Amino acid sequence: MEDAHPSGIPRSCGAPADDVSAKPPIRRLVAFAHYDRDSIIDEYVVKYLRGLRQIADEIVFVSDCYLNDGELAKLQGLAKCVHAARHGEYDFGSWKRAIEFCGARLSEFDELILANDSCYGPAFPLDRIFAVMASRGFDFWGITQHELNRKGFRRHLQSYFLVLRKPVFTSEVFRVFLETISLQQSKRQVIELYELGLTAKLEEAGYAWGSWVEFRPGENPTCASDFMTRGLLCGSCPFVKVSLLRDNPYKVAHVHLWRLFFTDESMRRATESHITRISGEDDPACWHYVLPTFRFAPLGRYGPIVYAKNRKLWLWTLGLRLLGLTFVYVPIFLPRFLRTYFERRATQSMRSALRNRHLKTAGL
Repeated sequence: MEDAHPSGIPRSCGAPADDVSAKPPIRRLVAFAHYDRDSIIDEYVVKYLRGLRQIADEIVFVSDCYLNDGELAKLQGLAKCVHAARHGEYDFGSWKRAIEFCGARLSEFDELILANDSCYGPAFPLDRIFAVMASRGFDFWGITQHELNRKGFRRHLQSYFLVLRKPVFTSEVFRVFLETISLQQSKRQVIELYELGLTAKLEEAGYAWGSWVEFRPGENPTCASDFMTRGLLCGSCPFVKVSLLRDNPYKVAHVHLWRLFFTDESMRRATESHITRISGEDDPACWHYVLPTFRFAPLGRYGPIVYAKNRKLWLWTLGLRLLGLTFVYVPIFLPRFLRTYFERRATQSMRSALRNRHLKTAGL
């Protein structure tokens, strides 16, 4: 099943993909990046690939881990070709290998989709999104974008789902960008060099870009989770980030309503199965409980405190925040309280002294 690509990349090709009765007029290629600590292709990944096959002609599946024959069999009829080997270059390294594998055949496609397994979905067919984005005339686009924030991240498209049109992915600037992709020491370096770098380099080259989820006036989103939560409530976003349900790093409220996001019961079961496996708990508490929001202005902006998988950790967090509140407000209110207390004592003493003098004067 393994042979060698001219560039030295091993590959394994499955059976021909299932026939799709209504092929889209635009030929699309998906480069899908995968990684699993247990070297498993989870059911939610298979469902994601089926959703992509509805709008794409071919899928090239590149995994940053080794997969046995049983796992590779799950991709029969979905992926045109599969490359499974450890490279350590994160998603961009997988996408680079997928594009290198295609070689000259890349020019046969009109759009290149870069996707990974960091999301659950799609919650609804993607053809609706592609139809709308085609009318907007962007050269490349994504589902969400990241705005400038205090971490220094400038405005850019988030890389979990990107679509590049032919003038972009056949350009010299994109080819040079792929050549710069190499092993980095941390995920943050990958984000700074490649996720931010791709948007910046293509924008400098004059290509227009945008996102499916548009900003409202005065809105300043800082993470994909902001829009994922909006998708939970109004169905505007087709994906939910795995990290949102696993860790909820930005303390987004209403995460416990995630089941309402998927109308497909099998997708809900696949999501539950994956979260249970990676969290190590049969019934993670973060799926069910959301505690009130605490906002301590002097301490900064705190989002909702979500009941975490570890109750002790949550109690420690709450205790530390209450302790911080004490340190902030005691210096403010204690002097005021003491001043008022002593002023009242002084006033009472003065009144007592005046009353005693009056009594002595009266000879009583």
